[in-house]
Amino acid sequence: MAQQEHPDEQEWWRPVASGLGALVAVSLAIGLVVGLVALGATRILGGGDDVAATTADAPRRELPEVEISGEDRPDLHLRPSPRTPDGEDETEGADDEATDDVDEAEDEEDADAEPEIILSASPTQVSAMGRIDLTGVYPGAEGVTVEVQRRVDGRWESFSGVTANVSGGTFSTWVQTGRTGPNRFRVYDASADLASKPVTVVVG
Repeated sequence: MAQQEHPDEQEWWRPVASGLGALVAVSLAIGLVVGLVALGATRILGGGDDVAATTADAPRRELPEVEISGEDRPDLHLRPSPRTPDGEDETEGADDEATDDVDEAEDEEDADAEPEIILSASPTQVSAMGRIDLTGVYPGAEGVTVEVQRRVDGRWESFSGVTANVSGGTFSTWVQTGRTGPNRFRVYDASADLASKPVTVVVG
């Protein structure tokens, strides 16, 4: 006669199998969720790289070159003048100094230049023993006496002791001669060893 198994001994594995099945199912579910999360993160990160790559690979739009000339921008030629600490324009100051130097040089030249005697004769042609008026200008020689001279045989000689006094920067006198032909006259300041340029009078 066969021996019958006890009901408790036959069903002991069922709860164990159910527990293992539930554990496997939970593990699969957790793994699926983790996989989906990881896949989403990968797509997000990969999408950012794609955008960056697309932006980098996109053709660059070059802006047109614009040439600016001095006529278009006159302000490009304007440069502020250098200023001194006192606010004065250095260029203007240099110009003023240059002008002052020129003026000083001219003043020095004027001071060093000797006064000039200017002589004129009227008329320039007379008959023998006709009156010849000699007049002139002698600046800065107030009260000085000048002597009338005539050119004779290649040298200047006093003309009969005729003189003229300078007054107000001018002088005047007159002479007569019977020597016919061209006569050259001048006035001479012995104190300054200065003579005028000669004038020529034709006599006869």
